[in-house]
Amino acid sequence: MRLLVSIWYPEELFDAVEGGADIVDVKDPSSGSLGAPKPEVLRNIVNIINSKNIKCELSAAVGDVKCCPSTVRLAAYFLASMKLNYIKVGIEANDVETAYNIARSVVEGAKEASSSKVILVGYADFRKVKSINPLNLPEIAYKTEADGVMIDTRIKDGTNTFNYLTLSYLEQFVVKAKERSLLTALAGGLRKEHIKIAYELDFDVVGVRTAACHGGRLGKVSRSKVKELKEIVSSCME
Repeated sequence: MRLLVSIWYPEELFDAVEGGADIVDVKDPSSGSLGAPKPEVLRNIVNIINSKNIKCELSAAVGDVKCCPSTVRLAAYFLASMKLNYIKVGIEANDVETAYNIARSVVEGAKEASSSKVILVGYADFRKVKSINPLNLPEIAYKTEADGVMIDTRIKDGTNTFNYLTLSYLEQFVVKAKERSLLTALAGGLRKEHIKIAYELDFDVVGVRTAACHGGRLGKVSRSKVKELKEIVSSCME
């Protein structure tokens, strides 16, 4: 299992990487669960990684998307043109057809620019935000040729994925995804005690921001906190 750490600014990059993050995820946490980063911020981070030959995978978020497939296609094209490893899109639509169209547009936009992998994100609190059930995502990802699926929380109020979804539900999500050869990721207010559970559920990636920061989700990534989280991940696989 790999550790994904979300960063907001270029200044957080080194703390995330030197702490042991396998995947650095760029987003704007002040703009939603998967808030799209400012282009200049993303460009600066990509330039730092390339110029200093930093060894990590890089992802970025399109946003929390309810509609407008043509718009997200363009956004995906831009992100993929930055040669990212992964592009994440939050599927906030409340019907499967719209969700499918959003996913298809992101995949098409990414493929037009590069080989960035597309990760579809569903919300653990889907009933509260009236988005589609994340259990629909593996089939949507398979049909649109996306590369993976993730569960996160849409509303950041101190609750976490396990406040909304049972272990049985999450296990079913992983099984559905792996039957379709999809990468699986879990996030959503996760704390260090949730890492072992994510590993036992057979998720490929565990994603954090709040648990990796001093000062909460809108604070600053801490190298020592990332290191502690990475040590827990590593201990699960011993």
